[in-house]
Amino acid sequence: GETSVGELEALTGVGQPGLSQQLAILRKAALVSTRRAAKLVYYSIAPEAAAPAAAFLARLAVPQGSDQAPRRRARGSAATFARIL
Repeated sequence: GETSVGELEALTGVGQPGLSQQLAILRKAALVSTRRAAKLVYYSIAPEAAAPAAAFLARLAVPQGSDQAPRRRARGSAATFARIL
């Protein structure tokens, strides 16, 4: 779904300036989409980026040649951010 910068800040604990910088990088890489409503900007994962990003993250979770299932990572701000978007 969509999430505003303020909502992301509250959910992740990452300050607004740093969060905005990271979102700008993701936007330039076409990984997130934006929608403006008055003074708020809402972010969501770009539909065309969702499947490739999920496949990439799945490959990182399991070592090459391993039969292991992906392990869950600790709940850090990056993991929280990924779940939110």
